[in-house]
Amino acid sequence: MRWHEIAAWSGTEVAPLSQFHSVALPEHPVDTSPPWRYPHGPRQGTLTPADSGNLIDILRTYTATPESCWFCLGSMYGYEPVVVLADGMRRYDLMNPPEGGRLVVETPMPKEAYARSKLQLSNTTYLLYRGPIATALTGYPGRPLNKTANLWWPEDRAWCVGTHPELLWTYVAGSEELVSRLVAESALEVVQVTEDATVTYVEPWILERAGEVVDEALEYGDAALSTSMGTVDVSARRDRESQSTRLEVDWHSILGFGGDREGRTVRGADGSPNVREEMAAFVSRWVVALVGEWDPC
Repeated sequence: MRWHEIAAWSGTEVAPLSQFHSVALPEHPVDTSPPWRYPHGPRQGTLTPADSGNLIDILRTYTATPESCWFCLGSMYGYEPVVVLADGMRRYDLMNPPEGGRLVVETPMPKEAYARSKLQLSNTTYLLYRGPIATALTGYPGRPLNKTANLWWPEDRAWCVGTHPELLWTYVAGSEELVSRLVAESALEVVQVTEDATVTYVEPWILERAGEVVDEALEYGDAALSTSMGTVDVSARRDRESQSTRLEVDWHSILGFGGDREGRTVRGADGSPNVREEMAAFVSRWVVALVGEWDPC
């Protein structure tokens, strides 16, 4: 199922800034049931095999070095070896088992992989390896994967593909000709974005309603935000001495799942715009969770 199909159900559209909740969480109720079931939403941090194959077929024709490409596999995929410390505690360490520790399980990747070059971007470490373009789909040499590489590009740097381990979509950077070709490809679902497009976005109506339920909770102690995909219950407890407010939420989705009470302490006067904005953003996080998407903020 494509995002456009879900957008047709919800009466929305897939736009350059769309998150999954943008199409899966309609502002107004829909007469028919959601066309997908939790946890069968978009896969995080990877393309599907079919989409990978279609993308590879196109990208192959836009580089002079399809048999020589570079690939990065993020540590968030869980390729670190498990180390047991002398006191029996477990620790996950990419390269350096602590003194007195020992490996107690077979490493997820071939052992020689850990001796190769690494790439550090932000807080994520990536295994760096090389191979033909099809390696993006077949996995790390010597160890097949069921996910695509997080970053890959050809030797001639004609394009670059990036799927962050925590995102539900993939970016492709390349020439205008390549981008136009991808947008026109019916076998893929593609929208064109600008270089400054943000990866975090929450619809204004969600933030507005979250702000309203925060105001109600601050005044009465408890409030509820009902949406087409479920309900988020909010409680607020003030501590005037420390000028802080404890927000707690319970959320229940019509898809058949929910969350235990989650909380956050926000410090500052309740009337401060920044404090109210932080509270609304916290509540919005759990509104978005009603469709199975996490941490849009």
